[in-house]
Formats: sequence, structure tokens, C-alpha cells
Amino acid sequence: MKSPRHSSSLISEALRLPDPADQLNTEDGSVDCPKPGRFSFMFPLLQKDEANLLPEGPETVRALVKLGKMMIDKQPLDQTFDTTIPSVYTYFGQFIVHDLTLDPNSNTVRLFEEDVESLNPLSIEEINGFENVRSGLLDLDSVYGPILDNNKCLPVPRAGEQLRVEITANGNVPGTDLPRLPDPPYKARIGDARNDENLVISQMHLAFLRAHNVLVKAGASFADARAFLRRRYQQLVVNDFLPRVVDASDIAWAQNNKIFNPAANGYFIPVEFSAAALRFGHAMVRSRYFYNAVRKFVRLDELFMLKALTSYHHILEEWIIDWNNFVQGGTNVARNLAPRLIEPLAEFLTAGPPPAIGQPAKRPILSLAVVDLVRGYLFRLPTGQAVAKAVDLIPISSGQIEAVAARVSEEQAKVLHETGLSQRTPLWYYILAEADYYHNGNRLGPVGGRLIASVLLEAANRSHDFQHKEDGWDPILGKEEGFDLGELLRHASV
Repeated sequence: MKSPRHSSSLISEALRLPDPADQLNTEDGSVDCPKPGRFSFMFPLLQKDEANLLPEGPETVRALVKLGKMMIDKQPLDQTFDTTIPSVYTYFGQFIVHDLTLDPNSNTVRLFEEDVESLNPLSIEEINGFENVRSGLLDLDSVYGPILDNNKCLPVPRAGEQLRVEITANGNVPGTDLPRLPDPPYKARIGDARNDENLVISQMHLAFLRAHNVLVKAGASFADARAFLRRRYQQLVVNDFLPRVVDASDIAWAQNNKIFNPAANGYFIPVEFSAAALRFGHAMVRSRYFYNAVRKFVRLDELFMLKALTSYHHILEEWIIDWNNFVQGGTNVARNLAPRLIEPLAEFLTAGPPPAIGQPAKRPILSLAVVDLVRGYLFRLPTGQAVAKAVDLIPISSGQIEAVAARVSEEQAKVLHETGLSQRTPLWYYILAEADYYHNGNRLGPVGGRLIASVLLEAANRSHDFQHKEDGWDPILGKEEGFDLGELLRHASV
């Protein structure tokens, strides 16, 4: 291993792209906001034929709502539906989502029972006009910032070359919680507030802060630690996460066919990816987790930060995660990929702003499955069958889709058949159904796999500091071959 004093020579200053974390505005403490990315269609030609889309109208919306309400995992503790994928990858997938995409318009699309049938798909122009606050690359801007705060950008808290970490409310071990504002709701001062929605993703974000600090303590500058950690992260996405959820044949197909290859000055995140394929992780969430020695089996709703921070500026020491329970060989594994979601997910959807004075409160749609299905309709996503043909596949048949649904419930299969959604199937639902059909839900089927692999590989190739082979000083590298997320967590001393 090379000496730390040589580390700065490994990265050419001429090649390093400008980073908002380096651009401090001394007048008000803010930093330059990065140029926003954008969203668009991976398969724009499919938009030219209405047969490739879900039928437009209230009948389709009613059918989607009915189907989503049938997608409940009625046997959440049945180990028959467990995979061998450690649960850490459920939340690492969420971490990747937050690093790639942040649509400021997403919170404006509120779904209420009273309004849902009047919803119409957005126009192509509207969708192409949506900004992506994230770079759309695997650059850890969710970690390194900037923090978005009331239309300005702030740097993430630092302590010299290190990223700031704090301590639990009743503990004495440094670096056991995120830096937070001192007043309720004790908002985390991190690059992406969504990484503090639940305790697992919050502690994962903390692990990345600590991994950066391990590099600095070993002798790296802030800039070099950031570059090294980005490369480790990119390797984890491409060589660890991706092969766990996508079949090797579909990764190879994506590498050879390059269906996602936008011009250098026109990079975007496809909505087929962000609004459908990337949401496969919703099916992997468990209703209970073995969390640590103090908090053994905990319900999913107990892990949300709104409960953990009710009375404390920081989390309590008893909520420090034991990652040994979540990584390879641990107790917790992901649920299989199938058209079913655990019921508690419905409780955590926000209802939106309060009604105007004198107006009755609207009833929010409290089903994540319904939200995913209806959002796909709003974003003009092509059907699963249309995308299958676009990626050189023969679609699975309506009968095969209904047979998958019947394994969840006969009611779900009946809704698909009666509404015609098994013939023109929402892309997100199709991706879950084909995962169950081809691989018993242990990894994605070919449509979902090819979409996920195509975008993640291209995002990695275009990212800051990406290189195909490690070369140089890196104190958290360990051996290059076999490096996985569990190894990163161990090096980060969490």
C-alpha cells in the first residue's frame, strides 16, 4: 500500500470537475448550487403510438387503484418469500436512488381519493421539463452536498478535512449519529434529507460519513478522500449491488447493447428507470427486522425517524444499528420481488398540505403500491409489454402474469383479467411480475434487469473519479476482488 503522503498525486487537478463542496461563498456561507439535471424518456419512440401506453381515462385510474390495493403481502412473516439477498441491499438501493434522483416536482403530485379519477397523464413536454436536483451520476452528492435549503445551497458540515458526525442523545461514543439542527424536528444537516427518513438509511448515511473520515485520518485530504470514497461506492454499485439483483446475462446484454447512451451534453435520468424500474426495492422491505441486541425484532414503523426523534435532539444509543444483522450471513434478508408489498408501508405516505380554511380534508391514498402505479400512469410510462419488445424480448403472456398474481391472491388476478391490465401492464407491476415468473423473485427478470443495468452502468461510467480498475493509495480498499458493502461498513468502524 502506498504512503499517504503520495495520495494527492493520484488525482489530476486538471481533470477534477468543479464540485460545489469546494466553492464556499464567504458572504452568507452558502455554496454555488449545481446545474440541475433532467428527466426524459429512454424509449421516446414508444410515445408515438398509444398502443404502447396505458389507455387514458378514469377507467384506467380506477383499475390501477383497485390493483394497487390488492398488492398486500398477507403473509409477511412467511419465510417462503424470503430471498438470500441481505437486507442491507434493500436500503443501499434506496441510498442509490437518493444519490441519482431528486425531483422537486414529486411532492406536488398529491394523490387523493377524491381527485384520483380526474387525473390525466402529463404531457411529454412537461416531463422533459422536470429538473433533477441530483447530478444523475454515482457521485455521492447526497453525501457531499450541497444541502438544499429554501432555494439556496449550503455546504455539509465539516470539521477540517473530515465530515462532521455527532453523538447519540444518551451515549458517549463519537460518530454515532448524524449532525442535526438543535430544534424539532431535529433535521439532519446532510446532503439529502431523505437519507434520514428511517433509522436504517440514516445509519447507512452515517457510515459513509465515517468512511470518509477513516480516509482522512489515514492521511488523505478532503478532496482525495472524496475521490477515493466515490470510487469505492461506484465499485459497490457495479460489482456488488448490481449482480445481486440482476442476472449476469442481462448485465452482459446491457454492456453490449448500450440502449442508454445520451449525448455528453444531454445526459438525463430516464423516467422508465426512476418511476418504475428503480422502485423494485419497495417489494424487498420487511415488516420486521432483527435490529440489535437491545432492540431485537422491531416493526418497520418503529424505525421511522419521526418516532425515534420524538423527544430527543439525537437518536438514543439503543437505536445504533448492528450491521452484522443486515449483511451477508446476518439475520435479515430481503423479501422476494413479486407484486406484493408489506402492509405497513401504507402508513408512511404523507398526506400533503392541510386543506384551505373552510374546506374539508381530503383522504390521501395510503397505499404505496397505488401511488407507484398511478404515478407511472401520470408519467406516461410505456407498458411492460412495449418495453420488453424494445429490449429484444418476447413479453410474458397475460396468462402468465395472471398466474403470478394468483400466487398473491385470486382477487389480484381477477382485477388484472377484468380490467385488461394483464394485457397492457403497468411497467412497475410488470417488472415485479416477471421477477417472480423467471427467478421466483430472487432477482429481477430481463426487462427490469436490462433497464437497471443499462442506467447504472452508464451513470458509473460518466461519474466523477470513476475508473474501471483501482490504482493507488486507498486505506479502505482492502483487497479489490470481493470487496462488498459489508467490507465498507467494517472499514468505517460501524
